[in-house]
Amino acid sequence: MNLRILSLAIILIGAFAVSSKAQQNLVSNGGFETDNFDGWTTQNAPDGSDFGVTTTMPYEGTYSAEFGGVSNQFDYISQALDTVIGTTYYVSFELANDQTDNEFLANIGGVLQDTPAGVSAGGVDNYIKGGTTYLDLVNTPTVPYSQYQTSFTATSSTTNLIFGGYNVPSFYYLDDVVVVPEPSQYGLLVFLAVVGFIGWRRFSCSSLTI
Repeated sequence: MNLRILSLAIILIGAFAVSSKAQQNLVSNGGFETDNFDGWTTQNAPDGSDFGVTTTMPYEGTYSAEFGGVSNQFDYISQALDTVIGTTYYVSFELANDQTDNEFLANIGGVLQDTPAGVSAGGVDNYIKGGTTYLDLVNTPTVPYSQYQTSFTATSSTTNLIFGGYNVPSFYYLDDVVVVPEPSQYGLLVFLAVVGFIGWRRFSCSSLTI
């Protein structure tokens, strides 16, 4: 009987943990399904700006963000995430591209500037100060949606997530941006919940036999 209870508890609590993780995306409007950049801060390229939310090529749902600046200058979107110092977070997003002569970058923890912090050429973060640029794609060929992933450990109660891109002949498409506490963070919580459930069950059974 105890083994059956334990198995049921693990299944139920494990499902609850997965469901909770799915609901704890720190990114607001990560799928751009509001048909605009609600939740995001935008910064236009000084010249040739061309970005927005589109129905042309979503990964899922109806909308995605597109970056198609035509002067080799970045358009940016950013979002300040509420993070807990010392906690590790998992980051993922879907990205597609349909032409060459382009660049796309993703940065965690940086700050957008009004003047260039450097001229981007495959590694220099134009208009971004600080943080970690964990993705910088330059002149990538046509590719379908691919998932990009990384993780970071928060050093502040607020962490900026920044995306920037241009694509002279066409567009980059960004969708399904997700930032959640890394799955390993849930292991201890699930274990403690199972122990608590079993203890409650034993207490309930002993109370019924008195």
